[in-house]
Amino acid sequence: EHEWLVAFLTNHPMIDFLHLHMEDYTSLEQIRIASKCHVLIGVHGNGLSHVLWMQPERYVVEIYWQFPFQFDYMTASQLMRHNYMALFNGKAIDQELIRTRAKSLRQMPKKVVVTKQNITKIRDEVEEGRRALMGFLQKAMIELGVR
Repeated sequence: EHEWLVAFLTNHPMIDFLHLHMEDYTSLEQIRIASKCHVLIGVHGNGLSHVLWMQPERYVVEIYWQFPFQFDYMTASQLMRHNYMALFNGKAIDQELIRTRAKSLRQMPKKVVVTKQNITKIRDEVEEGRRALMGFLQKAMIELGVR
């Protein structure tokens, strides 16, 4: 999924995409980069703290992989009035569950085991997640005036 996402964003004619490893930059450079960022996409972890340096009302996509949902960066995004989306193992997380901080999000499986029986379901969920992400990015481009 990572390779698909990087290829999609890199090749999109209307997206100025930077694939950065923020640990390669000084603290001040990281703040400068984040303050100019319109859409931040990252795996759940301390790197998403950069949502606090972004201008208000930007876009954040938090990607979860094999551990329960935590509300840290969703809460920071809400404080900054960012539009927020979460993906868990490639599946888009229901926005009502996120908004209400549903306990079921904390009880999600720590690991998804792929078997012959569930492979079609997993593929469908990942495809649903891709469509949701595309819609989220399209909304961001429209609202941010990208033509």
